[in-house]
Amino acid sequence: PALSRIQTEPARYRAYCYQLTSLLALISMPLMIFVAVCSDSMTRLLLGEKWAGAAILIQIMALTSFIQTPASIRTLVQVSLGQTGRYFRFGLLHSIFCVLSFLVGLHWGAVGIAASYAMVNYLLLWPTLLYCFHQSPMSVGIFMKAISRPLIASLGMGAVVALLYGSLANQADGVRTGLCFAAGILVYFLFLILLPGGFNILREFYSSLSLLFQRSR
Repeated sequence: PALSRIQTEPARYRAYCYQLTSLLALISMPLMIFVAVCSDSMTRLLLGEKWAGAAILIQIMALTSFIQTPASIRTLVQVSLGQTGRYFRFGLLHSIFCVLSFLVGLHWGAVGIAASYAMVNYLLLWPTLLYCFHQSPMSVGIFMKAISRPLIASLGMGAVVALLYGSLANQADGVRTGLCFAAGILVYFLFLILLPGGFNILREFYSSLSLLFQRSR
C-alpha cells in the first residue's frame, strides 16, 4: 500500500524499492547460506535422524531462496503500480518454466526436481527483472545495487562457516549448529562493516527495518 501511494513520485518510489530490496537481502541471504551450509545438522536436529536424507533437498531449496526472496520485489512493483496484465503474464510464464523444470528433473527424482527448479529461477532472474521493471521507476541496476553488499557478505560468511562446520564434525548437532550460527552472525556483520561504506551499511540496515512499520505520509 505504501508503494501504491507514492507511485506518482518516481524518486521516492525508487528509494523505497531500494530500501525494501536491501532489507529483504540483508536478512534472507545470510540466513539461506547458513541453512545451506548446515543443512545436515539442522535436518537431524529439527526433524530427526530418519529425515537425514532430506538434507540435500533443504540445501538446494535454501540456495534457491537465496535469490528468490529479494527478487520478490518484482511482484511488489507490478502489484503496487496496478500492472495486473503484466503481472499475470509474468506469473504464467514463470509457472510454465517451473513445470517444465519439474518434468526435466523428474528423471533424477526429488533431488533432480529441486535442482532443476533452482536452475530455472537463476536463469530467469535477469530477463524477468527486465520485464517486471519495464515502465516502472525501478530498474535492474537499483536491484543489483541493493543486493550487492548482502550478497558479498553472505558468501564470505558462508565460506567461514563452512570451514568451522567441517572442523566441528565430531560435535553434537545442537552444539555444531549453535556455534556456526553465532559465528555466522559475527562474521556476516564484520564483512558488512569491512565493505566500502563501513558503518553506513549498518545504519542503512537499521533504517530499512523501519519500513516494516512505516506508513507513507
